Amino acid sequence: MESKKNISPGSLSTAAFTVVTPSYLAHALSLKKSFLEHNPEVGFFICILGNENHCPKMNVDNCYF
Repeated sequence: MESKKNISPGSLSTAAFTVVTPSYLAHALSLKKSFLEHNPEVGFFICILGNENHCPKMNVDNCYF
């Protein structure tokens, strides 16, 4: 899982995010997919509260612990 990725301030004009615990990661990924289908020009980030060890091993972009 990607963690603490640096995003340059000028690379996005608009962004959306959600904050979840590891047990709600699947819901957050579904939300991200749906959101980006309708807003492809917007950055979407998932902030996970908790320890990275509690998350399933997935290849997920823009997830932060």
